[in-house]
Amino acid sequence: MSGTRAVFPHAIVASKIETVVDVELGIALSQRWLFDDQLILRTELTDIGTSVDDDVFRYEAPPGVRVLVDPNPFAEAGVSAGTAAWQVAQRTTRFLVDATRWLGRGRAAGGRS
Repeated sequence: MSGTRAVFPHAIVASKIETVVDVELGIALSQRWLFDDQLILRTELTDIGTSVDDDVFRYEAPPGVRVLVDPNPFAEAGVSAGTAAWQVAQRTTRFLVDATRWLGRGRAAGGRS
């Protein structure tokens, strides 16, 4: 296994990762990364609390920023979510067909595969 961490920006190779999870909070409290049973990285959360100030999650948009409040981001354009999904599916299919034809031309002309 390997991964990168915000506190350690380099790749870390580990053969085993032990994680302690608080089931009630649903978060990892600690992790131990080991390579051949040798500890190479340990992270741990401390001073965990369950009370959170609601203002922590409040967002005030800067002046001039357009804020959409409709759960359908396409509503202002008069497009339903279903119509948008259908258009994406159609265009994706067309792209895949065109890409397949383009790649096939190179092979038919003796190009590398």
